[in-house]
Amino acid sequence: MCDHFSLAIRSGSPSVEHRKASDIDKIVEQEREGMLINGYFWKRIDEIKLNSRTIYGSYIEIASKIETWKESYFQNLGKAMKIWAGLVKDAV
Repeated sequence: MCDHFSLAIRSGSPSVEHRKASDIDKIVEQEREGMLINGYFWKRIDEIKLNSRTIYGSYIEIASKIETWKESYFQNLGKAMKIWAGLVKDAV
């Protein structure tokens, strides 16, 4: 949505700091499945072409597309996104 509306994103300092030495191979193995799913998710998100002229409408477009993905997790995510959007629509 930020690209669609030419908005910038700024992020602050990390909320968690790791101060001890870690076994990077062990961490990568533990995070492997999540990294694969994350990569899949963002690849699919990048494929979505937005048409709405509002942030709310664009969010609903994204949620609707996610609902059509074959994995039940993402289908449920799309539905949950629509519920959340409905709850906050008038607050923004």
